[in-house]
Amino acid sequence: MKTVIVLLAALLLVASASAQSQDDALKEASQLSLQVVKLHNEGKYEEALPMAKRAVEIRESLLGKEDPLVADALSNLGAVMMAMKNYGGAQSQYEKALSIYEKAYGETSLKVCGALDNLGWLNYAANNNSKAENLFQRSLAIKEKNLGPDHAEVAQAVETLARFYQRTGKYDKSISLYKRIVAMWEKLPGNNQIKAADALEQCACVMRLNRQEMEANKLDMQSSAIRFRAGVRPDGVNIPFPANVRNAVRTETPVYPPAAKSARITGAIVIEVIIDATGKVTDAKVKCGADIFAQAALEAARKWRFEPLKSPGAPAKTMTSITFNFRP
Repeated sequence: MKTVIVLLAALLLVASASAQSQDDALKEASQLSLQVVKLHNEGKYEEALPMAKRAVEIRESLLGKEDPLVADALSNLGAVMMAMKNYGGAQSQYEKALSIYEKAYGETSLKVCGALDNLGWLNYAANNNSKAENLFQRSLAIKEKNLGPDHAEVAQAVETLARFYQRTGKYDKSISLYKRIVAMWEKLPGNNQIKAADALEQCACVMRLNRQEMEANKLDMQSSAIRFRAGVRPDGVNIPFPANVRNAVRTETPVYPPAAKSARITGAIVIEVIIDATGKVTDAKVKCGADIFAQAALEAARKWRFEPLKSPGAPAKTMTSITFNFRP
């Protein structure tokens, strides 16, 4: 009898040690995941990659390949790979994560939306626009079903689809969605003025791509007025109304990207620039337009020069936009 009791005690000790070891390993995976998110946000993707892979390995070995925590780790790995432009690897991780989420929570759960959106952008990067559109639309439909049509997360999903349509040249669809977003932010409770102003600016930007310059100017003025009333504007930058617009004294035409030219891709892109007191462009970024034209347009925009500031006491910098059209 004594021997049996001793053996049972030994087995319990082994089981307890094994459970403790598993708990420690899962805690390690959780700590690794937190570190991965931190490094990703800091742009340290090379450091994050092995940690993300290790977190997946630990969770798969202890929890099996169908556990939602494994899907979370796969999503983190996919995000790192996506940032490193390993689009094929990222797509594989997100597809695995999506399958796990669907089995665990159901195909219409909000848990699947993050994977759907990321897969949408990965398919866009692979020029599979039809599939990308379906993924974005599915994510939006899930959020509308679970949250109702007038919810902040729904507005964000509408914006994702609007950005996709803008980047793929479906300007009318994009403009329609941006108008819906403005109306949603104005209707939603809370202080959403700046979000409405952002949507107005993006809508105006797409209108410029669609050669609707007058309508775009009106929306830009509405957006500027909202920001002025809210006391929000870039530090030291004057967001110009028509009376304050500075004329360009030197322009530069961008080089037509060879990849776009050979594929006979046409389109436009809007670049937002910051101009200093001397008329030099000190900063430039893409406001809207097809990604394939971005680098050429940015390089050209940085070479533009504008009239020097003449008014005493005027802001040291001015912000304006330049539209580049790419056609043979």
